[in-house]
Amino acid sequence: MAGKIPFWATDRKNILSVLSKDGHKLRELPEEFYNDVEIVTAAVTDVGSVLQQATDGIKMNCEVVAAAFKSDERSFEYASESLKNSQTFVTSLIALENQTRSFGACALQNASPGIQADPTVVLASVTQRGTSLAYAATELKNDPTIASAAIKQNAKAFEFVSASLRSDPDIIRAVLESMGLTFDFSSIISSGKSPMGDRDLMLMLAPLGSHALKFASVEIKNDREVVLAAVRADCRALSFASREMRNDPEIVLAATAGDCNGMMSLWASDELLSNRDFALQVVSQSDRNRSGLHLENFSQAVCSDPQVAVAAVQNGGYVSHCSIGPWRTAEERELYWFLFKTAVSRNGDMLSQGFIVTRENKDVVMLAVTKGVRLCGHHSADTRGTRALSYASQELQADPEIVLAAVELNGEALEYASTNLRADFDVVATAVAQNADALVWASQDLKSGLYTQIKEKLNPHRCFVVVLLGMTSFALVSEENLEGSDEFGPKTKSVVFRAETAAPLTGCCFLQMLGNFDPETGTSIKKQIAGFIGIPQGAFLKKLRAAEANLKSKK
Repeated sequence: MAGKIPFWATDRKNILSVLSKDGHKLRELPEEFYNDVEIVTAAVTDVGSVLQQATDGIKMNCEVVAAAFKSDERSFEYASESLKNSQTFVTSLIALENQTRSFGACALQNASPGIQADPTVVLASVTQRGTSLAYAATELKNDPTIASAAIKQNAKAFEFVSASLRSDPDIIRAVLESMGLTFDFSSIISSGKSPMGDRDLMLMLAPLGSHALKFASVEIKNDREVVLAAVRADCRALSFASREMRNDPEIVLAATAGDCNGMMSLWASDELLSNRDFALQVVSQSDRNRSGLHLENFSQAVCSDPQVAVAAVQNGGYVSHCSIGPWRTAEERELYWFLFKTAVSRNGDMLSQGFIVTRENKDVVMLAVTKGVRLCGHHSADTRGTRALSYASQELQADPEIVLAAVELNGEALEYASTNLRADFDVVATAVAQNADALVWASQDLKSGLYTQIKEKLNPHRCFVVVLLGMTSFALVSEENLEGSDEFGPKTKSVVFRAETAAPLTGCCFLQMLGNFDPETGTSIKKQIAGFIGIPQGAFLKKLRAAEANLKSKK
């Protein structure tokens, strides 16, 4: 567009106004404007990169270049070589970096090689922006003073430090002080060049656990304080400790608090894993739900020791396979049943761990179904019944008493009931009363007909309350009022009286006769009459109402 003036460039004042709002429009002006300090300054103040359009003379102007740098640090790329090589000017731009719209660039990036090798300028730059170390001369990346200053400002500058300095304890300490253990030390540690024999440094790195101890020196791997700190942070660090440390009860016990159950037998010393007293310490101090898992790491003699096995079950509700042992005497068998009953009463899932005989024992399965609660992971009391019933024998999955106990706690335990019990009205109604979703496991007939059958069983109760106890008309009392009645007690009486008030009886009222008795006797008589003619009452009535309400809510 050289030589052609755009419509908006009617006068100088208007040009300056337009450029201050949109510096890109400098490119639309004739070239003679590119040598105008005021015009170019207005444009680069808004868009620094249009400095590229300016004449060489303007690119040597400190004020114009500084204005462009403030707008966009990358614009220093278009400045004259004389300014890029000026220690004073580059230092002044470094001072402006906190005031710029940072795009990740910096003054040092586009400075001349001579300036990038100037210790004074580079130190000023990394003090202002640590990552500018990336643009320093190679020899300065190996300067401890400059590297430390860069890391102190930004720990990520460690990436640009020379390879030899990365193994300098003072440099690593600077990173730790700046960023702590959130910094990724893996590349340094695994390089094998890091000072992993420096005790003070290793104490700082110990919370990295196995990542630090793996590459530590032999002396450090045998340092009790360092190893204990590492193991407490990461149980896997025990695998890299010295043999002596792996025989230290306190260190191994600290490792048992971690999530390394299956590997403990490989890491702890054989001497410790054969130590009965140490096993008792483990099962009594470990996480309640891990004690049995840890017990499996010990020798068979220790694991099957009755006192150790009892301690494990009482602490974590876990009986280990190795604890069962070849017990053949009456006393041993009695202890076995005690262990298993205690375990399943604390953790229903334990039923899955036992021999077939335990899954066929009704007492054990009933304990698991009614009391066993998984205490770890994502399982909770909501899984009672469901999981335990799934482990029971087929015979007990067909036992009405066992299945009713399970579905009463968790309706979805119906999934594991026998085919016959899934077609049993009482069992399915109990499951649906607890959880309407249990209906999906019912027989096909009950899936489609349960609601109707429940209504049919509830209707006689409602008729009995309304008609036989003296109400004048079934229609006078709403179904909602009856829903809240306490079978045949005071609530029912108040409902009846309200009905009688609304429409006086024309004949004999049986309820009035019962009114001659005290409330307890009257209610007892009503229940006996209801029982005699097969009217639902008590817990069964409540269960029917709960099932009906749940099914209504699903419709």
